[in-house]
Amino acid sequence: MELVRLREQNRWWDSLDALNTDLHLRAVADAPFPMIHPAEKTINLTQDRLYILRGPRQVGKTTILKKFIRKLITSEEADPRSIFYFAFDIAGLRDAAEVKDAVISYIEWARSFPIKNR
Repeated sequence: MELVRLREQNRWWDSLDALNTDLHLRAVADAPFPMIHPAEKTINLTQDRLYILRGPRQVGKTTILKKFIRKLITSEEADPRSIFYFAFDIAGLRDAAEVKDAVISYIEWARSFPIKNR
């Protein structure tokens, strides 16, 4: 998969300002009250684990993920290139082979940087 397609959804690789202009994060920032999903309290980002976040449409899954991304990059000072986000549904991927290609493309690109964890 072309790196440009991966960069479209991972704009923080090139500029941390992308976190300030992200539509999901702007909506949370502009909300009249704090929006904290229960999953945010139970997922521990310091553990080396794989989490699967699933649920119906429009319940906040993407927003939670982007809040975690912002926290990792700003608070924990993680290398922005160590975080790979990809919304497979909006990318138009057709099958498991294309999903695999996207993940492998990221891994091969990220290997060129001295990143401890991905």
